[in-house]
Amino acid sequence: MMKKRNYLLGALLGLCLLGALPFGSQAAELSREDPVRAVTYAGREWVINFWSTETEYMEEDFARIREDGFNAIILCVPWREFQPSVLISAFNEDAFAKLRTVCETAERQGLSVMLRLGYSWDYYDHSNVLERFEGLIYDDTYLEAWKRYAKQVYETVSAYDCYAGAFLTWEDFWNFVETEKNIAGTASGSRRAKEMGYTDYVLEHYSQEELQALYGDAKEALNPSFPEPESPAYRLFLEWYDSWLLELLSETQQVFPALSMECRLDQDPYVQLDGSKNGYNHQATFPCAGAPYCSVMLSASMGYGEGTVLNAVDTAKMSESLLAASQTYAGKPVFVDQFLYMETTPGYEKIARLPETEVNAYLTQMGEVFRRQTLGYGIWTYRDYADNIIYNPEFGYSLEGWETLGRVDTVTHEGTRMAKLSAGASLSQDLSGRTYLGGENTRISLRAVAERPVRLTITVGDHTETAVAEVGDTTLELSFPKQLGGRIRIKADGEVLLDNVKLYTHVTEGGIYGLSGEAGPYLEGIRALNRNLAGS
Repeated sequence: MMKKRNYLLGALLGLCLLGALPFGSQAAELSREDPVRAVTYAGREWVINFWSTETEYMEEDFARIREDGFNAIILCVPWREFQPSVLISAFNEDAFAKLRTVCETAERQGLSVMLRLGYSWDYYDHSNVLERFEGLIYDDTYLEAWKRYAKQVYETVSAYDCYAGAFLTWEDFWNFVETEKNIAGTASGSRRAKEMGYTDYVLEHYSQEELQALYGDAKEALNPSFPEPESPAYRLFLEWYDSWLLELLSETQQVFPALSMECRLDQDPYVQLDGSKNGYNHQATFPCAGAPYCSVMLSASMGYGEGTVLNAVDTAKMSESLLAASQTYAGKPVFVDQFLYMETTPGYEKIARLPETEVNAYLTQMGEVFRRQTLGYGIWTYRDYADNIIYNPEFGYSLEGWETLGRVDTVTHEGTRMAKLSAGASLSQDLSGRTYLGGENTRISLRAVAERPVRLTITVGDHTETAVAEVGDTTLELSFPKQLGGRIRIKADGEVLLDNVKLYTHVTEGGIYGLSGEAGPYLEGIRALNRNLAGS
């Protein structure tokens, strides 16, 4: 859900033999003299529920990040969590307070802060978060709300010396592309094509003869609606959508100066008039509406077919060629905001990949590649994370998001906030609308502190298990049949403190630090990359 993407099709490689472009003017606060070496930071959770977690370990985390050769963090800033309603001019002050705390901590630790603005996903409430992103296309109410959110975020972070830039990403705004596939050819699709400006855009940019040839229908040529995927007219939809993304970027830059965008390297298939298939190239977006740099996602798998077993030397050369092509498209410096040297997200098992024995060698070589071709890079998975669907799992927002029965409070224990349940009390949370990344079974883990043994009755959906929290500080782990929707309920038969509630099916791995913070097999490769990129 969070890293939904396809991988690069072959047509991009037509530019791969070109040399890297010279870098001209430096990009805002980013500089080749001190290239960005960034970590997408989500604490001990993941980006979806990070903002409701605690911060007592942030100093330790940032010190370790710095010691590993990084000089920056990237924060995903979800629109809904920071601005819960588009109808009133109000913000989530808890989220903004945490953003300020992160910036203050980063400054103390000597780290820069970059933002991924407008992140799609959070568990703040159960509203349909995608509706507001779709509303941006045709409803000024949503656009004005979006600009208020962007302005508030910019004014907050730009007050700190550590702030180093921000970007949108195409994938946070790509959901309507999937919706269009379902409404193409319907009366609803025709109506929405007019509301969203697609019809007017196509009529303005193409002649009746061109439209009749592409749609194969004279009536559609006069009143073009959303086309069927992979049809000859589908490239018109993709072209219009790219144009809309650039317009949104330009509008947002009015309140968020120097904002950039991660552009889509992947190509989208459509059928040409002769029946052959082609890939639509999104290169028109790469100049990023005048932003000082272009942002991209780079995977080691890019440029290779499914199932290919890669090696470090050839893969580093391919990555360098792809970065050179990206600069050609952009005509300006490139920043790699997501560098994926491995992939464990369910659904991507068949992609080309490096054997474990080649990953560190590839990482080491990429330091020089990034130094030659980019303003720096960021990695997505610095610390392995579970796809935990619990909101406020560490009770950082007290009991917000939880429903209680009986006496339940929050207390501070050994520097961290925990939920305190009296005998017979329970906590529960609505899980509707939340989706796991994958896995066969649902797993739960939680921390319990008790002065005497306490039996916990834990229900997920329609399945119940019991566990005993022994005397002292323990971590309980249970497994359930996979459950979608429903509720989680935790009931105690005695007084107990609870914390770090995780309900998950999958652990995304990056090989740098494990779920519990232990060093992984690629830590040394990442450190070598950072040394080479920094020229040290």
